[in-house]
Amino acid sequence: MSPYLFSRYIRDLLHEVVQSGYGCCIGGVMLNVLAYAGDIVLMAPSWRAMQDLLQLLDRLSTNVDMTCSIKKTMCMVFQLKQRSKIVAISFPPLKLGNEYLQYVSTLKYLGHVIDCTLTNDLHIQREICNMFMRMNMLLWRFSKCS
Repeated sequence: MSPYLFSRYIRDLLHEVVQSGYGCCIGGVMLNVLAYAGDIVLMAPSWRAMQDLLQLLDRLSTNVDMTCSIKKTMCMVFQLKQRSKIVAISFPPLKLGNEYLQYVSTLKYLGHVIDCTLTNDLHIQREICNMFMRMNMLLWRFSKCS
């Protein structure tokens, strides 16, 4: 019930972010925010658009008496596959409120490892390791069975 209640609590905030006009066109659909439980993901096609979304989020979050944890807030820049479209390799730090955010190359979101290279290799490797660990536990538990 908690994710449902949280989404209702921040519904107006999410609506304002969606109506901001910033976002990424993915499969013909404009997306700029994903929210589940206590996690919010903002997406923007440029550094300036992301900074504007962060300022909007900071302003709107005070209306619902919510704060964003700077220690848990991360930024990721996805690498373009077409090198001719790369404008910059590094970006200035983004700011949420009065704090600067850190850039990461990988992060874990809702149990899935996301990589800035847009591959699933790290997540697949993690799941293979988990499978081996579970298989070893089964073998150990049932090793005395006939």
